[in-house]
Amino acid sequence: MFETRKDKFARQFLINGKKIMVKGGGYTPDLLQRRSVEKYEIEFAYMKDMGLNAVRLEGKMEVEDFYRIAD
Repeated sequence: MFETRKDKFARQFLINGKKIMVKGGGYTPDLLQRRSVEKYEIEFAYMKDMGLNAVRLEGKMEVEDFYRIAD
């Protein structure tokens, strides 16, 4: 949903009628393809501690464990 203000445009997101602010960052996987559930859990704990609620993948699809932990 877009809302117009006098001085600028603002983007407002509503989920189930509740306003949310999207706070996200980019995620780049290990270039050597070292993947583990423990590593994903640690990285998502960092993201949660930073207050992020969205993650953008940087051009590579991840394995199923990544999406399960992200959920």
